[in-house]
Amino acid sequence: NAPPAPAARRSEWQIFWRFFRYLRPYKSKVVLYILLVFVGAPLGQFGAFLNKYLVDDVLLKADTPASARLSLFWVVLAAQAGMWLVGRLSATIGKILRWYFEFRITVTLRKQFYDHLQRLSLRFHHSRPVGEQRYRSAADTLGEVLWMITGTGPELLWTVYQCIWAAVLISVIDGWVALLIVAYMLPHTLISHYWHTRWKGAKRGAKREEQAQSASLRDGVAG
Repeated sequence: NAPPAPAARRSEWQIFWRFFRYLRPYKSKVVLYILLVFVGAPLGQFGAFLNKYLVDDVLLKADTPASARLSLFWVVLAAQAGMWLVGRLSATIGKILRWYFEFRITVTLRKQFYDHLQRLSLRFHHSRPVGEQRYRSAADTLGEVLWMITGTGPELLWTVYQCIWAAVLISVIDGWVALLIVAYMLPHTLISHYWHTRWKGAKRGAKREEQAQSASLRDGVAG
């Protein structure tokens, strides 16, 4: 089959917002996950930022008494350890919540898929191989659609929030360095998005061919 015309294709953002509604029954857990992102993402940045005080106020400040420098060293080290533990805890809880979302949404999508198949005409079932339906119910539900709901959104939120905190902390140290990093990140992100979109399109086409071949093979073996 020929691929659909560009005007008939839905953009990835339209598909994303369409499937994003499957998180609505779990609003409280989604809010908890967002709070964990707001807590966990900056902690890693703050932990690295505290190294500034280890260098400036502990290692390089020779005119300060050794006891005061050692006390500051232990304080900074304890703060970094505490931030690391809280960050790891929030990340672990976030992974558990994402696993919960994946499990519940997988059940919902598969139920809707089979309910939809039950309402289709016999002509459709006679014209479409059974192997294709079984393959797509497993591959598509557990593949890009599910990842779009439980992976793309959380990772996008985490990455954007982490980049904002990194830019803020770097600007505190040196504004010109922060400006150079932003000037590098913008074109790099746009170019990466362009080529990643092209790669996903090629991968999607190869997946359609693989599904058709696997469905024909399964129906041929089944007789």
